[in-house]
Amino acid sequence: MSRIRFAAVAAALLGSACQAPQAPPSPESAQTAQTAPAAAAPASQAPAAATLDLGQYVKADDTLLARKEFDLLGDGNPQTVLIVRHGGKDASQMYPCQLLILRKDASAYAVAASSDKVVDCFFNEVAKNAKDLSDNLKLSRDSLVYVNQGEKSSTTYSFKYSAETSGWRLDRAESHYSVPSETSDDLDSYEETAAYPKDFALISLADFDPARIEDAMRANKKKTP
Repeated sequence: MSRIRFAAVAAALLGSACQAPQAPPSPESAQTAQTAPAAAAPASQAPAAATLDLGQYVKADDTLLARKEFDLLGDGNPQTVLIVRHGGKDASQMYPCQLLILRKDASAYAVAASSDKVVDCFFNEVAKNAKDLSDNLKLSRDSLVYVNQGEKSSTTYSFKYSAETSGWRLDRAESHYSVPSETSDDLDSYEETAAYPKDFALISLADFDPARIEDAMRANKKKTP
């Protein structure tokens, strides 16, 4: 082997021997590499908040008599209660007033419960001709109360939310009225009441009809001062 070639090989071997060996990764660094979170993905756009389209519930011939919002169930999601007097072209017909409880889901409103028997627009001239019935509607936690106010009478229906049935039920009914006295020229005042479960079985808001509790209320009739 020539002197020049021998010197080159010797230099290469010497450089390889002098290079420091690389230490293997520590267990801690290996674990960190395995558990390090991946880069966060860009946040997706939040869904648009639900908006109430009154046109779904109040048609062209209808009249909106009340609209209230309240957290009825205490879950941080306020519900909307509407009273709508339905209209029509035939003035000789009697059209109902509908009570609706609307719940707001992720991106839309839906009817949680409704009744066309709670608000009397058939025989109650006050409600039939009213422009606003907001003062007659009272909302509180797990409670909805409506007062049918007449000229010389009033009938109050109280509904409670039942967690057992996940729905609204009639809790109490109370009526006050005056009629001509049979013994004098004055008016005699009376009160009729009925309460759940003492006087009637469970009646849901959707199934409510005053006729179903007439006998129970009459059984608790009493004269008032």
